[in-house]
Amino acid sequence: MSTNERLKRKGNKKMFTEELLDILEKEIARIIHNTKENKDYNAKNLVNDALRLARYYLKKYDYNQIVFLPGEPNTKTHLKSIDLLPFVTCHPRCLETCGKIRKGKKYNKGLCYVLKMLYRNARTCARLAINTALAIDRPDKFWEGVNLLLMVSRYVRCFVSGDANLPGFFDRLCDTIEANPHCNVQGFSKCYEAVNAYIAKHGNLPKNFKLLLSGWDGMKPDNPYNLPVSDVYDETLPDGWLSCGGNCLNCACVGLGCWKASNGDTVGLKKH
Repeated sequence: MSTNERLKRKGNKKMFTEELLDILEKEIARIIHNTKENKDYNAKNLVNDALRLARYYLKKYDYNQIVFLPGEPNTKTHLKSIDLLPFVTCHPRCLETCGKIRKGKKYNKGLCYVLKMLYRNARTCARLAINTALAIDRPDKFWEGVNLLLMVSRYVRCFVSGDANLPGFFDRLCDTIEANPHCNVQGFSKCYEAVNAYIAKHGNLPKNFKLLLSGWDGMKPDNPYNLPVSDVYDETLPDGWLSCGGNCLNCACVGLGCWKASNGDTVGLKKH
């Protein structure tokens, strides 16, 4: 039975994850195809359209389940990750540059790997759109799903895609991580203000949260608490920097790279 036939039989009843992903993937793929020659249509437009569609279908079909998949949108992670759409959840300091990304490699060298990937994988775009729509419109359901993931996991990534630039998001993330001390969570963030405000209020991040403040070409973190940071390099890892091990699961298990980083350390990521 096709997706459309199943939907006709379901009416507006709750949908299964794969059915909703099928619908959004087709809609997003159609948008990418129809705008590929439009020089004015860029990553900002694609993300906003994907989120608009996800919010519409979540409301229409009363869908409440966050979608976790390992290895998306960065295949080296090999871990499930708490991810959102980029751009709409990233700090404004990132948006002026990354929002210009559009289909075609020649336009995007050195820019956000997630935004570039969305043009190649409409299904991942759909998954991130569902999660972001839940975080915005049904935050209790979103955090219920995050809590369940952490309850049954030993290692989890966050912000492989997106960041914490939603009201109250970073505080809620830390609360959920702290409530699951058996699970170790690692991520990168450019939302320096949210991180610093949390530490100013609570004294420190949860012990099981290995967060690195993320830098990029010329973008240096505001880091009064001397948290570990990440930065990028072109060809040769600078002296004194820790190296990304290239596989988050392996590094988590043996304590390398980002998972090993302590206050004052810098982890080097080759430009991608």
